[in-house]
Amino acid sequence: MTTLFPTNSDIPRSDALPLIFNSSALSLDNLKTSSTMPSLTPSDLDSTSTINLTNVSPAKDFMIDWHKDTLKRQMTFTSHSWAGEEVEDYLDEQSTSNIKITEASSDVGQKNNAYYNKVIHRLILKDNMPVRMLQCTEFINLLSDIPNCEPPNLDEFVFHLFNAYELAISRLKNGFFSTACSFWKNELDIQCLSVTANFIDKDWKLVQMFVGMQMEDQSSICDSPLFKNLIKQRGLNVDKCLVNVNDSLETLHREFRALGENNYWVCADHLIKASLYEIFFFDLRTSQFSAQQHLALSTVDLLIAKCRLFSNTIQETNDFKSLLDMFQKVLEKSESTEISVNIDSHHMIKMEPEAEDQFSFVDVQLLKDLYDLLTLVFTTTADLSKSHTVTISLVLRTFSILIIKLRSAQHVDHLRTSNGKEVFAIVAESINKQLRDHLLENELLQMATCLDPRTKLASCGDNVDLIERVKKGLFRLYKMLEPRIVEEKLQTEVKFEMSTEDIFSCIYAKPDHTRQKVSTTSIKEFELELMHYLSLPNKGIDSDPLEFWKTYDNLFPKVSLVAQVLLATPATVINQQNAVEVFGNPVTSRETLLSEEANDMLYFLRINYKL
Repeated sequence: MTTLFPTNSDIPRSDALPLIFNSSALSLDNLKTSSTMPSLTPSDLDSTSTINLTNVSPAKDFMIDWHKDTLKRQMTFTSHSWAGEEVEDYLDEQSTSNIKITEASSDVGQKNNAYYNKVIHRLILKDNMPVRMLQCTEFINLLSDIPNCEPPNLDEFVFHLFNAYELAISRLKNGFFSTACSFWKNELDIQCLSVTANFIDKDWKLVQMFVGMQMEDQSSICDSPLFKNLIKQRGLNVDKCLVNVNDSLETLHREFRALGENNYWVCADHLIKASLYEIFFFDLRTSQFSAQQHLALSTVDLLIAKCRLFSNTIQETNDFKSLLDMFQKVLEKSESTEISVNIDSHHMIKMEPEAEDQFSFVDVQLLKDLYDLLTLVFTTTADLSKSHTVTISLVLRTFSILIIKLRSAQHVDHLRTSNGKEVFAIVAESINKQLRDHLLENELLQMATCLDPRTKLASCGDNVDLIERVKKGLFRLYKMLEPRIVEEKLQTEVKFEMSTEDIFSCIYAKPDHTRQKVSTTSIKEFELELMHYLSLPNKGIDSDPLEFWKTYDNLFPKVSLVAQVLLATPATVINQQNAVEVFGNPVTSRETLLSEEANDMLYFLRINYKL
């Protein structure tokens, strides 16, 4: 069984909140300490800045009383349901520094909820943004030092935390996000639940949200003197607290597993070992991001390419080993260098340069691209089972793009010998075989490829049954999405009135499905839009699919609705583009990831010096 407040053999810590992963810090050693990044103090920031935290759930607006000695600036908190939301307008330098102290209601229940939110936001704003990991002692102090509040009921506090976290999960389950869920346990006996959500905002920009919660074994928390003192001071029952926490965790675990088994919306489990680095709350309505948030988000794209998330069957394919052998000779001939390739964790191949005239006129850059991709497959296949069908499509989609490059006239003309063309024919056939097998099993990949204006139905070839299956899948997906969008638009038009109800009651609110029907006319319009889209010429291989849909959003409003969901999935190469801008090509053997220290320094400079 697990508890909410993890400790390890070195430092007891509290990770009571849903947290956002910065995946650039991958060392497990980071889980042992709570100060792996530079903390910011009030003196580091302009005293006139305002931090506006805006959440999406309806609730009362209120101002939080804060110590003037601790943070001399106005803090405005709108709404209460905080899990998975964005810190909007991260530092608004146009606001004044006046501190306002108000309470929305004197109602006891509202006051308790306000207290919980004070603790939550106090945790968030510890030492200002960015937040370092709080130790257990700091968490206990924060439970006690906020003035004019009754001592907290730990059971109720934990209950509210989990309710808010479950709200974030429910949003991921509604079909608007591509999600990845994981449950992993490392050698420190620290367990972690995490959710990764990709979505495309109204401006056709890819956004990624990472929510996680860390836990540890129940016996560890029971043996923690700090935890026992906290329970004793509050007059609470230790067993009751632990039972409540563990029941909630087991429920969450089941939810994650259910998500992981849904191969339509959710990609497979990720064995991602990441340190908890900072806390971001994402407002899904605005998608306004600061530079440091973009930096943290883009590192995850690189992580996807680096993780061992590809099928074991490829490792056993002799054709791919033959291709690697061939590429070794090509690159060694063209560069006169010896290249080593990791086939797996136990075997290293080294090829001797051989002079073969048939490779003299091969497009070396294209061969390098393919070589790097093949190498990536071989070096990342050791730990993954055949069930990870969605994640492997990340590499297969990249293969597909390169195949189209090879088939285009502008590249084939560069090959001045028939032998060179044969090289690419072998490559294309081998990769196409993998793609065909995968496409037949992966409906998500089929639809994402179809709505990529660079490829459309090219990967389906002449397979009429596969083409019809893709179209039917798109129709079915539109039927699922269209009523939700209509309902969402109706809800945004409603002006929520202030209420004294429990701020977390919205978690249990059931959606009204009375209006969620799709007319036959709407389906026909979608079909006509899809036919029109498919009749357009394919876009250039280096074009941005999101820019295409942004341009044609008004022409294809219904098809673009489906594209907005599908192109956010790991089955496409879209989610690598942020990483390319910041870190370079994420799918090459020469890729480099910023060290933790360098990333922290860049993060700090961007915050304070607007780099």
